[in-house]
Amino acid sequence: YAQAGLLLEWLAALDVPYAVAGGDLNDRPDGRSFRRLAGSLTDAWAARPWGGEFTSTPRDPHQRIDAIFTTDGVEVLGCGVPHGLPGVREDDLTAATDHLPVLAALRVPATG
Repeated sequence: YAQAGLLLEWLAALDVPYAVAGGDLNDRPDGRSFRRLAGSLTDAWAARPWGGEFTSTPRDPHQRIDAIFTTDGVEVLGCGVPHGLPGVREDDLTAATDHLPVLAALRVPATG
């Protein structure tokens, strides 16, 4: 929970118009840390589900504990575990780590 707060503080201190943060939360969407982040940022999967939802465990996924979050203004085109996408093999998804990967397609406005 405290680390979620540190991330929010760090993002605010960046003083940039748009930001994206993602990672292994080891917390489900109903958990304190996840809810803290989703209260200030956009949960990309919740905004535009695309692909699979569950990330843990790779061989028997039954919970979402990895996520991508965006600040306001970043458009989420889709987010999820990239099952069935061209060039993505199921063996690759399960081999890399102890969780399935999350992929997000985002549109970030031009600045400057």
